[in-house]
Amino acid sequence: MNAKILLVFFLGSLLAISQESMDELSLSALMDIQVTTVSKKAEKISQAPSNISVVTARQIKEWGVRDIKDLLKRMTGWPVIPDRDEWVFAVRGNVSDNNAKYLILLDGHRLNSIENFGPGQIIEMPNNLASVKRVEIIRGPGSAVWGPDALAGVVNIITKDAADIVSQGGDGNQNESQSGSQVAINPGLGFDDLSDGTTTLHNGGTFDFQTARLSGDAEVVFFASGGYSEGETVSQAKSAGFAAATDRKMAIAGGLPSDSATYPGYYETLLEKHRPGFMLQSKAKLGGLSINALSFSTETFNRHYESPLGRENYLTTYKGFVEGSYVVQPNSDQMLTFKLSTGINRAEYQPFADPTNLTNMVNIVWLDRQLMAGVDYNVSLYDNLNIGAGLDYTLTKTGPNQRLNKFNINITADSASKSANSVGYWFDPLLEDQQIGGYLQGKYSPIEKVNLVLGGRFDYNDDRGSDPTNINPRAAVIVTPSSSTAIKLLYNRGY
Repeated sequence: MNAKILLVFFLGSLLAISQESMDELSLSALMDIQVTTVSKKAEKISQAPSNISVVTARQIKEWGVRDIKDLLKRMTGWPVIPDRDEWVFAVRGNVSDNNAKYLILLDGHRLNSIENFGPGQIIEMPNNLASVKRVEIIRGPGSAVWGPDALAGVVNIITKDAADIVSQGGDGNQNESQSGSQVAINPGLGFDDLSDGTTTLHNGGTFDFQTARLSGDAEVVFFASGGYSEGETVSQAKSAGFAAATDRKMAIAGGLPSDSATYPGYYETLLEKHRPGFMLQSKAKLGGLSINALSFSTETFNRHYESPLGRENYLTTYKGFVEGSYVVQPNSDQMLTFKLSTGINRAEYQPFADPTNLTNMVNIVWLDRQLMAGVDYNVSLYDNLNIGAGLDYTLTKTGPNQRLNKFNINITADSASKSANSVGYWFDPLLEDQQIGGYLQGKYSPIEKVNLVLGGRFDYNDDRGSDPTNINPRAAVIVTPSSSTAIKLLYNRGY
């Protein structure tokens, strides 16, 4: 799916309203804040060819948000709404299961997977976000640089460096080793009242530990964070009813009558959710060589009341990756970055559980593994021209996905790997997906205070059937008549 968006922005305050407190930074200073997500290079927020906001570490602390979901709910133009068992984004009406239309990044590394369970769970994981330095948020397409999954928006979670953690004591000698650690424990209790009459109650707590060591051009950082949350969602607006097919599906799974007159609507008025989770991350840097590793796991338990089935379900998610990068910077005008990473995503889902017999359920395991390699190059020519280019390759192996049917029912017989009335385990076949993409972008300033941006990205994905190619252009005219005002005419396309 493609989207074309044409926007005009004026007044720098709209671009920078989510920065540090206005009484501490001038508007012109806010306009000069550096962002890296839009063009994969550092540039002023007022000159970035997208509608982007930044949330700083100070704001995260002052707001007391528990997770990325709560943070994004505070952002103007980024609706976060409840949908069944999850929270989904709805920027400009773009809603999808597990937020598959939104690209989630951690330090520039893609967290989206083929099954998209990674982003869907990470945004809700209880975490006090003490390890986050800032979050950059793009509203609208970002595929002109990032490629797939960036149809409606991009969220880049940027974690702290060693210099942000180590103590500020000492004589300031750059060659002196410095170290520092921080621990935070935060219990919480709160509620949200939504416009549709829904009330959510939640409680729990988070912990965060971070330690770092800095010595010259070498640094090591380690984060450990996690927590537990539970809550209830009470909905006053009951659904008029689902399609008969939905009722029949529930009848098959739970042994209920398929007569839609008996169960005119499959609605849920109370949702109880328990969510423990943890995240471990380590970063190391020596000169131009950097290594970033993540291990993330969360488990979600949902119980629904006042529904025909009174059902429960579990979802356990694990995500891990290791990424290495090497930066070559021959001079201040050129930078070449090589990246290589490998990762794994695993999700186990147990839906339609019988509350009296938790062994009577369907069990599904999704698994995918990814190998990614890429290179980015940026060069400034003269004083008024900047060119950025990049090429990346991704190999994804999905499956064999395991399914366990304990209902002894005919779920499907549409594949040789699945049989009618199948009982026990069966496996979806192993799938392999290769994707290669490249982007090119130029920014030219013909006169002072005017910037013209033109670029785009080409992607080839052999899993897209008869239409494996995708082209997503970008164009922008950016005028900054004063230090506190920016006017942007933007065109971006995404998929």
